[in-house]
Amino acid sequence: MKKLFFAKCGVNEALKRIGSDPEVSKLSVTVRSSESMGFGEGCFVLVSGEESAVKKCETVLSDVLNDMDADTERKVRKEIEREGDDALQGFGRIFG
Repeated sequence: MKKLFFAKCGVNEALKRIGSDPEVSKLSVTVRSSESMGFGEGCFVLVSGEESAVKKCETVLSDVLNDMDADTERKVRKEIEREGDDALQGFGRIFG
């Protein structure tokens, strides 16, 4: 299961919260500053893993979560995926 969250805290704070829980810390996590993506203060947290751990992540971050509309979620997911694809292509050029 994958889920994107918008947290009204900094990247370091989000990572600290995620790392503090043994189950949640096993998730695949991508965190991006929302300011660097042209949005307000906070960060976007994309998690992937078992459904129970993703739901627990939502609980761990619950007091700092903000709502996000579907258009924002689509744009952020697309940008994070593009960054990941660019990184993989770079590695392919280095090791390919």
